[in-house]
Amino acid sequence: MVRILGEHEITKEHISQIVALETRIYGKKESVRKYEEIHKKNTGVYNIVVDESNKAIGCIETIPVKSGAYKKLKSGKNDRFLNRNNVLSKKEVRSGKPINIYIGSVIVDPKYQNGQATFKLYNAFKEKMSSLNNEGVVINASLAHAVTKDGVKACKFYGMENIKSIVYEKKRVK
Repeated sequence: MVRILGEHEITKEHISQIVALETRIYGKKESVRKYEEIHKKNTGVYNIVVDESNKAIGCIETIPVKSGAYKKLKSGKNDRFLNRNNVLSKKEVRSGKPINIYIGSVIVDPKYQNGQATFKLYNAFKEKMSSLNNEGVVINASLAHAVTKDGVKACKFYGMENIKSIVYEKKRVK
């Protein structure tokens, strides 16, 4: 049975497992420390799904980013520059000012794709967005770099528009 971790259940080991999964799937070698620092700054960034042995098998990164970082991402810049300094804290997210969201990795171990892990991750993402809305957080715009065909389909499903090569954006309707 797979389950979504609560934000305070996420450990360094889970983050390390997600970084290893991204490296295996995308060839994207990142620093575990960088991911840990982002999690410390805002514990709501990661939705992680684990298997019955508590091993991380998937993740969605929903990252509230500062406007300068958003502009760089929107221009097509690779997200490797992101670090804790570009991420909004939970307090900043709830400050009453409109925010921008970057949807980083959406990844599920291939052994678990098209099953409960994917379903639970997307539900957790929808719940997070709904919760932010219910708390009065205004999301000005969101974007994602779609790397796979499934990623492109998900961006289109959520109403995002292709704005530059593989960058998708959805703006707030006023």
